[in-house]
Amino acid sequence: SMLLAVLFPTATNNAWARFSAPWRDTPRYTFTAVEPIAPQRVVPHGEATEFHVHLSDDTRWHPASAKLQIESLPRMTAENVDDQYTFEVPPQTVPVSLKLSIGDYSQVIRVEPKLRPELIGASAQVHLPEYLERSEPYQQDVRSGNLSVVQGSRLKIQATASRELAVAKINEQVVPVQQDNFASSEVKLEAEPQSMHIWWEDFDHLAGREPFELSLKSTVDELPSVVAQDLPRQAVVLDSEQINFQALAADDFGIRRIGIEWRGLDERLVTKPAAGEKLLSAGGPTSTSMQVPATFSAVALGITPQPIEVRLWTEDYFPDRPRSYTPPHVLFVLTAEEHAIWITSQLSKWHRAALDVRDKELQLHAANKRLREMTEQELADEEMRDELRKQASLESANARRLAALSGAGE
Repeated sequence: SMLLAVLFPTATNNAWARFSAPWRDTPRYTFTAVEPIAPQRVVPHGEATEFHVHLSDDTRWHPASAKLQIESLPRMTAENVDDQYTFEVPPQTVPVSLKLSIGDYSQVIRVEPKLRPELIGASAQVHLPEYLERSEPYQQDVRSGNLSVVQGSRLKIQATASRELAVAKINEQVVPVQQDNFASSEVKLEAEPQSMHIWWEDFDHLAGREPFELSLKSTVDELPSVVAQDLPRQAVVLDSEQINFQALAADDFGIRRIGIEWRGLDERLVTKPAAGEKLLSAGGPTSTSMQVPATFSAVALGITPQPIEVRLWTEDYFPDRPRSYTPPHVLFVLTAEEHAIWITSQLSKWHRAALDVRDKELQLHAANKRLREMTEQELADEEMRDELRKQASLESANARRLAALSGAGE
């Protein structure tokens, strides 16, 4: 006993303490010293895991191997590699006990399988660039892993996990956690694509199955568009005539204004060709589409009789961006006398065309009478068949001319 006390004083003192005070929970001294292992361990539900055991620096014994028994399963053995033992623990779905044995050291560890924490929500709070004049941010779901917003926007990513978290990181930087929620700092989105690598862990040291990768891409503030509905592309109009039409405009973020402009096309007809513009309607930061009733009257706009080019225009909120225009509409503005002369001329042309159609129809009618008087044997001749086909084609062509003539007359 004295020899043991001299050679192994720590072990002797431990044994004497346990013998003299058995009611105390004095841990048993072992020559194999292991870094502390928690008596309970949480592992991912249904997943194989690695169990690492490290010998402490003050161990007196460095066993060549360690053994791990998982209830009724075959015992596993791990070799000593740099004072570390690694076990491949098979997937577990119910709580089990592990018995670890290394030299004269042993410990029972209770293992509890648990589902990993998952992200159940991820959204972006987006502040659009200041020039768009939208003070309130909007929310956009980003669980798809992709987010596209207009260049210059500021955004903050907010995420919610399936249970309370201990820590969360975005691009390897720890971010504040409030129970099951965490958020990124504000990010300004420039032209170059960016990404966010999001990782989280709960109080059982279980992380998500894999980090969440979020791709951030900037988009361009597109040009606005405008069209004129019911405004003729080319027409002859009285200077007192009023044309009613619709101005239709659209933009991806907001229409500032819609208007109409005009200019004279022939300086030889008037001393001072017409030129001007008029605001049809003001838009707003949230007006992404507008339909504005509008009218055109040469007298009301101060346009003297002359040929003019009319275009609608629209502006969005992008700084210093040129207007978007419709294709030009050409209007020949005439006085009442000029218009009467033009109408007379058009009616004369129409009358001559109508006479041509009538004469052609009379010719076709005469040919049809002649064909109806022929016998079946005469009509069976190949030359007569060609004439019948030609007659049918001429009748179809004249019918189309008559239909076009009716439209022109109206």
